[in-house]
Amino acid sequence: RQRTQRLLDLQSEEVIYSNNELEKKFRDLDTKIEQLSLLIELSAAVNASLDPEKIYEQALDRLVQLMGYESAHLFLVDPSRRVLVAHKMAGHDPAVAEAFGGQELPLNAATSVVGKVAVTGLPVLVNDVDSATEPVHRPTALALTACALVSVPLRVKGRTFGVLTVVSSTPGRFGEADIELLSAVANH
Repeated sequence: RQRTQRLLDLQSEEVIYSNNELEKKFRDLDTKIEQLSLLIELSAAVNASLDPEKIYEQALDRLVQLMGYESAHLFLVDPSRRVLVAHKMAGHDPAVAEAFGGQELPLNAATSVVGKVAVTGLPVLVNDVDSATEPVHRPTALALTACALVSVPLRVKGRTFGVLTVVSSTPGRFGEADIELLSAVANH
């Protein structure tokens, strides 16, 4: 009798574990479907308009509205002045957006994450701005209430022309899946 009960308990634990794993797989699948839907929408936006400004705006809005990022930011490289210029953003109130517009950061890998991404052409993930080893530009992080961020390069023909960044006021918010999604968006 005890042996039968032990077997039933073990089988119950296996069923519960399998059920939890299946639920996790379904959540992951839902996330992938949302990401693919975003990429399809962005492809349609690119095909519908040759206006880069409209494409930038739609991409940032969709990242915030469809993917749940708190805010998304676009910095463009000004190679003649060796700066990154804050160009567009989505997800913040108008006062923050106004302060963001036109802000400039040096095109320097040691000064900011955005600068590092522009110079190296590699994505950067910072899950805790306060303890980051990456070069976080503190005034910008403070203005954007950023506790975590992901930045990826925007490239054309191997040349980085901008940086796409999403931020969160929650430390630990981002992972590799965010880098993959943002890199895919940036490549559109």
